[in-house]
Amino acid sequence: MVNIIRIFHSYSNEHCKLRKKNLKELINNQMSTFVKRITSKKEAT
Repeated sequence: MVNIIRIFHSYSNEHCKLRKKNLKELINNQMSTFVKRITSKKEAT
Protein backbone atom coordinates (compact mmCIF):
# COMPACT_ATOMS: atom_id res chain seq x y z
CA MET A 1 0.00 0.00 0.00
CA VAL A 2 2.83 2.38 0.80
CA ASN A 3 4.34 1.83 -2.64
CA ILE A 4 1.04 2.67 -4.33
CA ILE A 5 0.87 5.94 -2.40
CA ARG A 6 4.48 6.79 -3.25
CA ILE A 7 3.87 6.16 -6.94
CA PHE A 8 0.71 8.28 -6.86
CA HIS A 9 2.58 11.15 -5.22
CA SER A 10 5.36 10.94 -7.78
CA TYR A 11 2.79 11.68 -10.53
CA SER A 12 0.50 14.07 -8.66
CA ASN A 13 0.93 17.77 -7.98
CA GLU A 14 1.35 19.44 -4.59
CA HIS A 15 -2.41 19.24 -3.96
CA CYS A 16 -2.43 15.45 -4.46
CA LYS A 17 -4.37 15.74 -7.69
CA LEU A 18 -3.61 14.17 -11.03
CA ARG A 19 -4.07 15.89 -14.35
CA LYS A 20 -5.28 13.78 -17.24
CA LYS A 21 -1.76 13.74 -18.71
CA ASN A 22 -0.23 12.55 -15.43
CA LEU A 23 -2.89 9.89 -14.96
CA LYS A 24 -2.22 8.57 -18.45
CA GLU A 25 1.53 8.44 -17.73
CA LEU A 26 0.93 6.65 -14.44
CA ILE A 27 -1.28 4.05 -16.09
CA ASN A 28 1.06 3.52 -19.04
CA ASN A 29 4.23 3.37 -16.96
CA GLN A 30 3.11 1.64 -13.79
CA MET A 31 0.07 -0.40 -14.79
CA SER A 32 0.74 -1.37 -18.40
CA THR A 33 0.69 -5.13 -17.73
CA PHE A 34 -2.62 -4.85 -15.88
CA VAL A 35 -4.18 -2.79 -18.68
CA LYS A 36 -2.96 -5.26 -21.33
CA ARG A 37 -4.60 -8.15 -19.46
CA ILE A 38 -7.94 -6.33 -19.30
CA THR A 39 -7.75 -5.46 -22.98
CA SER A 40 -6.90 -9.02 -24.02
CA LYS A 41 -9.78 -10.41 -21.93
CA LYS A 42 -12.23 -8.01 -23.60
CA GLU A 43 -10.99 -9.00 -27.05
CA ALA A 44 -11.32 -12.71 -26.22
CA THR A 45 -15.03 -12.41 -25.38
